[in-house]
Amino acid sequence: MPSGIVSSVGEVWSEGRKFTLRHLKDFGMGKSKMEDIIQHEAVTLAKSYEGTVDKPVEISWNLNVAVLNVIWKLVANQRYETDDEEVIRFSKMVSGDIELIQGPATLLDIFPGLHKVLPAFIQNHWMKIDLLHRNTLEFKDFLLNIIKKHEETHDPKNHRDYIDAVLTEMQNNRGNPGALYAEDYVNLITSVSDLFAAGSETTSSTTRWIVALLANYPDIQRKMQKEIDSVVPKERPPSLQDRDKLPYTEAVLLEAQRFASLLPLGVMHATTETIKIEDYVLPEGTVLFGCTEICHRDPKYWERPNEFYPEHFLDGQGKLLTKKEGFLPFSLGRRQCLGESLAKMELFLFATCLFQKFFFAPPKDVSIALQSIGKMPLFNFVPSYKVVMTLRN
Repeated sequence: MPSGIVSSVGEVWSEGRKFTLRHLKDFGMGKSKMEDIIQHEAVTLAKSYEGTVDKPVEISWNLNVAVLNVIWKLVANQRYETDDEEVIRFSKMVSGDIELIQGPATLLDIFPGLHKVLPAFIQNHWMKIDLLHRNTLEFKDFLLNIIKKHEETHDPKNHRDYIDAVLTEMQNNRGNPGALYAEDYVNLITSVSDLFAAGSETTSSTTRWIVALLANYPDIQRKMQKEIDSVVPKERPPSLQDRDKLPYTEAVLLEAQRFASLLPLGVMHATTETIKIEDYVLPEGTVLFGCTEICHRDPKYWERPNEFYPEHFLDGQGKLLTKKEGFLPFSLGRRQCLGESLAKMELFLFATCLFQKFFFAPPKDVSIALQSIGKMPLFNFVPSYKVVMTLRN
């Protein structure tokens, strides 16, 4: 049976989600004390970019590590330097695996029986299943090492983080192989893996989209920076208390999420009983997707659905529209992203810190390509690009 937070089903999913959400909140997720952690990572990241100004560079993998550090504080009570080679390697591995899963390997999800009939050389050379398997084992070893180190100093009466909370649960369930967190580590490793991937990939990919979009739309970038400058003194980084005074900036960030549609199919759901939708009968257990990208490009909801247009999220008086029908950046339903509140905080603080400090532009005589709709079925990465960062006065 699938384990973890993302792919599990039934009671394993519902109880695991409740457990994870409860303990992440206990350690600060969504609370104001997280702001200092996020601000520190954003400022540290911005400083690391100072040495790359005025020349074409890619947005480095330091971004992924800085974003990961926020959730990893809650999960493992650890922080990595933004140039940590091992963590960067695993972040690249996660991104690479996501791209592989979106390729021919997707067929094995759509038609599970194929793995029994397709020759090994097709699965390994065309679908790269052997590479995915090796990467999974290596990543599990990396996470298991972190868990084992936790066990050496684990105190069930003094939890430092999410891993400690699960280890206590495992101790309490010793001798019960059917427990949510049993002694074999499977559910713990998968859950931590899910949090690593979500914590390093989603916000960092959205931030890359924001940089690409605003580099392509310099007038929008300048208007946003003018608003930030009018509210935030240059001596300090933006804070969450500034959000209500930055409606245009917020609209830009929301519009970037709509335009990018990072998870074009949302997250997987399944029917819990046989249902009928119009003329279609869907048996119990049928996998369903809520296609968020279709909503994000529907002219029923958006005045200019195929354009980057922050005014989609502003009313006639320039006030932010906080609730917008057809906007589903964190998917929908009971499987909606459990880290939504943290992700919103991160996106605002990382983006505003970077754009307070730098102006982003394409290299001379180069345009930054913005990914076409529908190119990737599961995860819309922005195509790799280079950008020139200029320090702002």
